[in-house]
Amino acid sequence: MKGCIMKNGNNFIRGLAISTAVIGIWGLLGCDKKADDKEAPPGKVKEIQTLYQCPMHHQIIREHPGACPICGMTLVAVQEGHDSAHSIVAFDPSVVQNMGVRTETVHMRSLAPAIRLEGKVAADESRIRSVTARVNGYVEKLQASLSGQTVREGEVLIKLYSPDLVSAQEELIQALNYREDLPASATASLRGNAEQLVESARRRLSNWGIAASFVDALEKTRQVVHDLPITSPAGGIVARKNVIEGQSVMPGNELFQIVDLSQVWVTAHVYQRDLASVHTGSNALLRFGNLPGRELHATVFFVSPEMDPMTRTAEIRMRLSNTPAMDLRPEMFAEVSLQGEVRNVLAVPEQSVIHSGIREIAIVSLGGGRFMPREIHTGRTADGYTEILDGLSEGDEVVVSSQFLIDSESNLRTAIENMKSAGEEHDL
Repeated sequence: MKGCIMKNGNNFIRGLAISTAVIGIWGLLGCDKKADDKEAPPGKVKEIQTLYQCPMHHQIIREHPGACPICGMTLVAVQEGHDSAHSIVAFDPSVVQNMGVRTETVHMRSLAPAIRLEGKVAADESRIRSVTARVNGYVEKLQASLSGQTVREGEVLIKLYSPDLVSAQEELIQALNYREDLPASATASLRGNAEQLVESARRRLSNWGIAASFVDALEKTRQVVHDLPITSPAGGIVARKNVIEGQSVMPGNELFQIVDLSQVWVTAHVYQRDLASVHTGSNALLRFGNLPGRELHATVFFVSPEMDPMTRTAEIRMRLSNTPAMDLRPEMFAEVSLQGEVRNVLAVPEQSVIHSGIREIAIVSLGGGRFMPREIHTGRTADGYTEILDGLSEGDEVVVSSQFLIDSESNLRTAIENMKSAGEEHDL
């Protein structure tokens, strides 16, 4: 109990110290013009007289003369009144300590951004088969009577009565009988014509989707079958069933759609900012709610060349084998994690980047309680770190905590605004 009271007391004192610092900052700054005209209390904001800056890389500022670490040019003195000098603010070290400001050194780091997306299971389009009527007829018997029913390759789906198919069978039987009844003295021309009649009758049945095994059986038995079986072209599930018993069908009518789910797709949509990290061959880690504790691996095989005009995203597709129990079903959701390319880049902690309007800013610690806002350009973010494309150099110290306290200081706001104004004048 006593330890708990002491712990709570320490937290209260720490919070009181930080709160006092913030209140003190706002109190010293004041809220009206009269307060601005007053002299700042001693030790609050220090005067910065001379610093040294690279004439080519303005982000390089040092307290002593020297050379630019980027281009090697000699640093030049920045006199009081210069834009860069106006961008520097200083605090009493005790105030900085009370605010709990932490900094981190900028250095090179290996980043491999993980892009997390919501995916959805879809049928592999290359494994979808349509069973279509090729002749006029009537459904005499419906074998595959349920949508979602599992069927095997070659399994009978319906039995169809078609006068045209009956006629085609009779033609084949007649052609076979004619060929066999030719006398031994028949000329080669007659035998050739008889063979053409048989092949023509066979081709007609084949063009109507009659299986070769059925034609072979017909040639042996010479018995016309009135209810012809229509079989499944592949194993899978009946995704669509468009017929009922007794229904008449016409050439072109889709009777069934069979989908093989032994291999499926997972589709997801990637925003424009992440497209540079996604390409054909990217590895993906997939998790499904109905497979707790399991992770499946897949590879991106397609990245859409077009953006969706409504969502401003590009579709990607991943292909993976289904489980033996066929646990992956179309329309299921998936958690997708794409692993980006590993690169060695200059990086800072993600929380050190301030998004200020259209610009991004980092607060650079110059030591001795002095801070300077620096405009930066960022790249990818991964594992809590953000890539720096421009604006910082290796070895710089950036603030990674209490930025909200520092930003409450109007001198820092003014420094940022001075930097923006200088940039706008330079653009003009």
